[in-house]
Amino acid sequence: LDDLRRDRRRRQPQSLTHGRLDRRVEVDGGEEFASLTQAFNTMAEELASSRAKVEQSRVELEEHHEDVERRRRYVETVLERITTGVVAIDASGVVTTINGAAGRLLAMQDPRAFAGTARELLNSLGSCRYFIWASKDWQGDSAR
Repeated sequence: LDDLRRDRRRRQPQSLTHGRLDRRVEVDGGEEFASLTQAFNTMAEELASSRAKVEQSRVELEEHHEDVERRRRYVETVLERITTGVVAIDASGVVTTINGAAGRLLAMQDPRAFAGTARELLNSLGSCRYFIWASKDWQGDSAR
């Protein structure tokens, strides 16, 4: 019986290394050993709690990512279906989106292939004379 208990006590901590955070070491023996065993069990509980929090955060992050992706696809669909030409420019002046209508207005072969700044886009449009920039943040030329 003592050999069986010793063997079980030896295997219980090993189960923790295999991810079995629900296992606890039996408190048995002298005060010093009991204190060590209790510390081990507390550590296992804290690890299990931390693992649960990380898993919950992962699930929430995944849900948030899916929501952002759904919104991105929605906006992309709307931009492609409207007849108004839209050129989106980020705060640093880099063109991030040119929808199909803008591509047709600007006589671009493949508007999605453009990679550059608004100034580079304007410079590439030698025959186009007027643009209206509807942006409160963009500080480039208002007309060309």
